[in-house]
Amino acid sequence: MVYHGGAVERWHATTMTSDSIVGIHWLTPIECDSCRVSLPRATVDSIRVGDPAKGFWKSYGFAVYIAAPVTLFVLCAVTHGCPSGD
Repeated sequence: MVYHGGAVERWHATTMTSDSIVGIHWLTPIECDSCRVSLPRATVDSIRVGDPAKGFWKSYGFAVYIAAPVTLFVLCAVTHGCPSGD
């Protein structure tokens, strides 16, 4: 994701040169060389790198496998609703 001038654009196949950032819009095929866009580095506020799908699945895995069981255990212990195991 490229943040610039209050706008956010999702690019892939991104490269940086000493004076610009070049990439292709997310929904455009990487093979389309004529679709490349460029921004001067001075106009770019920040860049976020990574795969959004992988980020989603990591967050999902954290919620399901770590946060949910811990929350249930804490709620069980606080409300004394846990089976005693007798």
